[in-house]
Amino acid sequence: MIPFFPSVYTPLSVEDVCCHQFRKERSKIIPEILKLKRQRHVQLGSDLGVTFEHKVLVWFQIQEMLWAENRTDGIEEEILIYNPLIPQSNVITITAMWEYLDPKVRHDQLKKLWNFVSYLYVCINNEKYFASLLPEDTWIPEGEKALSVNFLRFVIPKNSPFPDHIRIDHPCYSAYACIPESVRGQDFV
Repeated sequence: MIPFFPSVYTPLSVEDVCCHQFRKERSKIIPEILKLKRQRHVQLGSDLGVTFEHKVLVWFQIQEMLWAENRTDGIEEEILIYNPLIPQSNVITITAMWEYLDPKVRHDQLKKLWNFVSYLYVCINNEKYFASLLPEDTWIPEGEKALSVNFLRFVIPKNSPFPDHIRIDHPCYSAYACIPESVRGQDFV
């Protein structure tokens, strides 16, 4: 089943990933992961979905990548790629996904939203903390358009409470959402 991690902030290691066990238990694990994702998901307007990351979700993503590609090798590489998504005590990590189903609409909208990261922020006591991209080895530069899937982080002061809302004020897209207790009440995890 889903592993228990004594520390939710420490990086994953090769020992945390067991491909054979995951394959055997995958059908039981998926409903639990989907429940956790729903608890950590915030819809920011009609077109932007945000998932506040968690070490277990990162663990699952690594397992799924290996399962989808039917491999048991390359675990170290996947861990290196996905470990930066694990939240830290003062770093909140998210996956932000633009949800345009029509390819033409998606292409046109993403061109308009090319610098949206600069307009996305969380608030703590009316102070804004803007999103930034994860380290270069985990993302592809936007170029002339936004990406559909974006791995981002918010660095906030140590010992701060968890933000109470998230907002985007891009000239082409503006939305606000409260961050639910299912995310805020878990001490950054």
